[in-house]
This record gives sequence, C-alpha cells and structure tokens, in this order.
Amino acid sequence: MFIDPNKKDKDRENETKRKPHLNLKIEKIFLNGIEKQEEILQCNQAAFVVSQVVELMENQIGFLDSKNKFDEKGILTICSKTVHPGYKGRISAQFINIHQEPISLRTGDSFLELMVYENKYSFNKFPVESEKTDQAYLEGVKERSQKYPKFFLNIKVVKD
Repeated sequence: MFIDPNKKDKDRENETKRKPHLNLKIEKIFLNGIEKQEEILQCNQAAFVVSQVVELMENQIGFLDSKNKFDEKGILTICSKTVHPGYKGRISAQFINIHQEPISLRTGDSFLELMVYENKYSFNKFPVESEKTDQAYLEGVKERSQKYPKFFLNIKVVKD
C-alpha cells in the first residue's frame, strides 16, 4: 500500500488501517536433512522452516517480519525481508535457538508476518516465480539443512 505524504493525516491513517497482511505458517521443518512435523530445538540448534505457497500480484510488494512469540523465546530468524512484485512460491527461513532452554516448533505455527503493499512503480515487467518447482525448492532446503552441524557453530553452553 503506497502512502501519499501529501494526504491529510486522517486520510493517511485510514490507508494504514487497510494494510493487508498474512501470517505465514510453518508447513515443513527440516533439521539436518530430515523433514519433521514437530521439533524441540536445543540451545544453538538450527532448523529450516518453510511456509505455504504465497502469490503476490504484479502491483504488490511484500515485507517479512519475524513473529514476536519466537523472538521472545530466543529464536534468531534469518530470511530475506522482501518479497518481489509478482512472486509466487514458498518462503523459507532459518531458525536458530540462541536461548539456553529448548524451544518447540510445530507445523501450523505462525512464524513470519507478510505485509503486502500496493506498488505504484513498476520494478518488474514480468511475474517472479520461484525458479524451481515446488518439490525442487523443498529438496534444496532439505539439502541445505544437511550441511549444518547438529548445533549451530558448535558453541559449548555455559551455564551459571
């Protein structure tokens, strides 16, 4: 949604209230190359999480933000923050537990918020689809998850 700076405050306030957003849910969890429905992430452990397929219109741009419920539990979320106009495909992120306590992940949990805005300017002339088929995308995430050690950076946990 484009916000016109020349509009009166009340009009601007109404525009921001209509801002569309979508809570992306975990559809797949990959830990060391194994697909899981549920996982308890230990301290310094990393997993890849994948959303359902999303599709933006050619006149929309999306921005991603991690969900507070995971931030507050000590999950570091690593992902791209922009979804390009016309994109159709899955969104994935890497979760790293930087807290000393284990954290539970389940399919169906909301993990990212996708905020969608109208794009008045043409960045892309053509829709941006995932370069891979859905299955190839998931296989790529699974393969990347195999390359990580069981514990992120193999840092030893020091407790008080």
